[in-house]
Amino acid sequence: MHVDNISFKSRILFVDAKTFEKVKRGNYIPWGEYTQFIQKANEFYTDSIRTCTAGALINTKTAKAIGFHVHDCLENFRHINEYMTAMIEYLKPDKCLIIGGKKYIPHNPFSLPIFSSVKKQLGKNIENITVFERHVPVCSESDLFYSMKEDAFYIHSHFLDRQGKNHRVSSEEELKKCFKRYRISQDDELIFQ
Repeated sequence: MHVDNISFKSRILFVDAKTFEKVKRGNYIPWGEYTQFIQKANEFYTDSIRTCTAGALINTKTAKAIGFHVHDCLENFRHINEYMTAMIEYLKPDKCLIIGGKKYIPHNPFSLPIFSSVKKQLGKNIENITVFERHVPVCSESDLFYSMKEDAFYIHSHFLDRQGKNHRVSSEEELKKCFKRYRISQDDELIFQ
């Protein structure tokens, strides 16, 4: 059997809170100022991605991954390029996913600059990049779990609309309301549950 033309895609599943709680396992990536925000593991998760920038770098050849959740503080803003360079040089990833950022000035002036720096640096080094950029509603957040064994990302994103009604991302229409921009890599498949 000849297998050169088979293409495998990572699944990106937007799920409800109950499903996310059921599937998340592995190493927890903490967030906040002065925390260790990087995990080298084949399964990891993080939560409460609001103004922060989070994601996963994956090397499919070596079956290794790094998850991160960068808090949007001055210290991380000053060193984000160093952090990303170190992760890229260590793992040599061939695909990645990033999520987060929010325009919430004056409370979080480093949110969008950090997200932009991460996106730019990853974009220069990795061809297969999936991006969920800038939570639009003020009251919006995401949780992220990655499993290398399943080759899947589970994301729970939810937001309040202007009337105060809670929505979770369960369709492309709600995805467009939750994020200013998104781009799915040709190596990934978007699934709503």
